[in-house]
Amino acid sequence: MYSSVLLVITLRNSEKARAREIIYSRYQTNKLEYYQALNTVFTMTGFETYEEFNKKYGRYTNPEAFANFLYVGWVFNNAGVLFQDKLADSKQILTVYNPTTIVNFWDKFGVWVMGFREQTNYTEYWKPLESLYGEVKRLYPDLDASKISEYGGEPQ
Repeated sequence: MYSSVLLVITLRNSEKARAREIIYSRYQTNKLEYYQALNTVFTMTGFETYEEFNKKYGRYTNPEAFANFLYVGWVFNNAGVLFQDKLADSKQILTVYNPTTIVNFWDKFGVWVMGFREQTNYTEYWKPLESLYGEVKRLYPDLDASKISEYGGEPQ
């Protein structure tokens, strides 16, 4: 009986360690490239719709900004996959990603995601990110990310 309990505890600890390993090794949050892309993304302004975004920052009009946007979006979406597939819980993910960063990103670019889904009929595009955003909002219902400046200067 004691060995069975010990085995279960060991397996649970192994699962947690594996989830932590995935989060920390797979994502770019400890690299300068990530923060440079994040800075570029959070300085993108002047759009309210999918069409306005594409005119100013689209693949063909501003390929560098668009690449940074996709890079950051996919990093957050991949974190959402871990959450959605129960490979990591929100507490583990939010030790790596500040909740305000996730909220700011979705609040700012969710309009583009919805427009992309509509244009392509690919309704699952960045659903894991949207799910993670919903979890962050559930955990922090009073969070007003627009008032927080994580990267210095004034919030946008």
